[in-house]
Amino acid sequence: MAVTHRENTESSVRPVMTELTSLGAAMAAGSAAGIEVWNMDSIKPVPCDSFKPRISEDERDQRYSKWKMAVERSFNWDNSKM
Repeated sequence: MAVTHRENTESSVRPVMTELTSLGAAMAAGSAAGIEVWNMDSIKPVPCDSFKPRISEDERDQRYSKWKMAVERSFNWDNSKM
């Protein structure tokens, strides 16, 4: 799987609740199975944090390049048999 990074410098938004995706999946699965734990019609928006990058695009690209090189160097560190 290829890892990519954002090409823009727009602000990023993330939910305050870190497990929001799994909660949504559980709610959808329960609803599909006929388990009505939550009223799906009265769900309110989730509070989110918003932030903007504080480094330049050039610095971001340099850091990302170094990170990819570090990840590649870590391949095959564990040579023990499973």
